[in-house]
Amino acid sequence: MNIVNVLKYVEENEYSAFFYTPPVYQGAESWFLKKPDIILESGSWKEIDSVLKQADIYSQREYLTGVALLPYEAGYGFQPVDLKKFRKHIDSVPSVKFMFYNRKNTVRISSRSLDFKDAPEISDRMYRIDNYRLNVSKDEYVRNIRKIKDYIENGETYQINYTVRALFDLNGDLSSLFLNTIFHQSAGYTSFINLKDEYIISFSPELFFKTNYKDIICRPMKGTVKRGSNHHEDMMIEKNMSGDEKNLAENVMIVDLLRNDLGRISKTDKVKVEKLFEMEKYETLYQLTSTVKGELKERELSTIIKNLFPCGSITGAPKIRSMEIISEIEKSPRSIYTGSIGLVSKEKAVFNIAIRTLRIDKQNMSAEMGLGGGIVWDSIAEDEYKEALLKGEFLMPAEKFEILESILFENGEYFLLDLHLERMKKSADYFLFYYDEKKVRNVLESAIKEFRKGKIYKVRVLLNKWGDVTTDYQEIKDQISNVGIALSFSERTKKKQFIFHKTTFRPWDTELKSAREKGFFEVIFCDKDSRVFEGAFTNIFLEKNGKIFTPALDSVILNGCYRQHFIKTCGVIEKDIFIDDLKNADRVFLGNSVRKKIYVNKIKHLKDEQETE
Repeated sequence: MNIVNVLKYVEENEYSAFFYTPPVYQGAESWFLKKPDIILESGSWKEIDSVLKQADIYSQREYLTGVALLPYEAGYGFQPVDLKKFRKHIDSVPSVKFMFYNRKNTVRISSRSLDFKDAPEISDRMYRIDNYRLNVSKDEYVRNIRKIKDYIENGETYQINYTVRALFDLNGDLSSLFLNTIFHQSAGYTSFINLKDEYIISFSPELFFKTNYKDIICRPMKGTVKRGSNHHEDMMIEKNMSGDEKNLAENVMIVDLLRNDLGRISKTDKVKVEKLFEMEKYETLYQLTSTVKGELKERELSTIIKNLFPCGSITGAPKIRSMEIISEIEKSPRSIYTGSIGLVSKEKAVFNIAIRTLRIDKQNMSAEMGLGGGIVWDSIAEDEYKEALLKGEFLMPAEKFEILESILFENGEYFLLDLHLERMKKSADYFLFYYDEKKVRNVLESAIKEFRKGKIYKVRVLLNKWGDVTTDYQEIKDQISNVGIALSFSERTKKKQFIFHKTTFRPWDTELKSAREKGFFEVIFCDKDSRVFEGAFTNIFLEKNGKIFTPALDSVILNGCYRQHFIKTCGVIEKDIFIDDLKNADRVFLGNSVRKKIYVNKIKHLKDEQETE
């Protein structure tokens, strides 16, 4: 099924919906829901209970699949306190919605079978976010953080999930927004829903609950840390996170709250923490999650919702007092933000926490999105404000790229194929691309049929986000040696993660182009201390007194496949190398797996062409 056609249908047809799980996740499924047979919607506080009871009935009919939308404020009615406790946010009645679709209007899709071939054309159409602002001033934000800390000091709460709204105008294509965002946000609970007056688009990574009506699982997400620029840095960050007392304490607090909530609907002694402090990886950060499981006393969906909603991870602890404080401090209702969006069938029900969620007014395309974070006693208002601004950046158009390997085909086989595929696999794991090695090998094997016997080829194999594999190739007719290289001191720290992976995103090629225009074969990157790193498409080696040296991996370089092979077979020594080392070397050569060894006979500075030897 073509994803562009699905998105266009949802954009144009009222009450249709698309639920998307990225193919990188095992067993990922997506759902396309076209036209509902039944729409349930509450118009008063009393009607919320009636809607939930009707949803209990329809959710157990085999031929129906339901979409649920629970605004955060609906949770006021589920708490054992007077609604007046929630003050200013009870004036407008939250609309709880369920839409049920019959089989002919429901398409269940393996995410790995979705067709993304038209996605680049659509996602390249730029959308624009204009007039972006928060609904509170910085001074107001800081004052509210002080109020929250006063409540904490007085022992009324341990933590408040304080949120504000980002308001903006959206110009451009909703399909483009969706496709761009899922490229750099592998959120497991993504949805696009067309309602009467608005669109809801949620890029939520957080599970609220999942149930088969016998057992129930909650997976609160509390604790965030930025990812590193390579696998080694990621490993160190994971290790450090496991000892981060602040993040662990916040996570435990919410786990305890959810255990208590689950205890009300689970059989005696049947609530347990299955996984404590698991790290979930996303494109730019790690999230700390824990998994709590219960064995249900009753099967009704309404019982689950009324006892668990809203989730404690987006209120604070204790829940009820925290909700009262939120109602007092936050400027406007949250609506669907931090509420929940669910997919319901007789087989199971899966509800997200609706974070990273947009409401877009159909009439004028004005939009709002909630931004929030957990505030504790030692939170710094200035830092929290900056973080709130940063959290909105995920909507900005992403840098799109593919993972790339250039492989030499000679003597009837691919040179260093296993090393290339292992590197591609690691890059796919890092960037959260779907990778199927069997598929890659099959595509490469098919390409051989087009090669002329006895010829040598450079073959490029490209992997996109969704697991699609393509190749192109060119015949190698000449051997290259005795080349000139230019030294560049251009800064490479921006988007540093791309240095460690071979992709089609290659900002350093501007320096290579400049070097080629001046007659050089390759550009070699150095730092201000004259430390030598690598070329735009080669690693560099030098020979001195019978020994071969190359820059170490911690010098911020790509671990080239030929480099790996050469180190293993020729005893190459890894160490810091400086420009003076190149000047004093017996020989300098470049290496990559397509050209192998390329000897250097001229080295100059790129900008002023001052010769170093």
